[in-house]
Amino acid sequence: EEKVPTGTSESRFASYVLSQTSSLVGKSLRRARLREDHNALLVAVERTGNDGDTQYLSPTPDIVFAPGDILWLVGSPKKIKAIV
Repeated sequence: EEKVPTGTSESRFASYVLSQTSSLVGKSLRRARLREDHNALLVAVERTGNDGDTQYLSPTPDIVFAPGDILWLVGSPKKIKAIV
């Protein structure tokens, strides 16, 4: 976790693992509205592929989140933890 100065508040760059029960599982980035509703920026998604290799995906609005995905986000830790 790394602090990122944003002027009016302190944001952090950190990774969050999606659990099976996360409200984001099964939603697309567009539907999750991370930036609009939670002021969080998704930088990358880390996902284990079918072959067992780790993939780093550049998020598109249509990416659908799955359990075990690791989301690399910039934002308020309190707000992010409430949604992941």
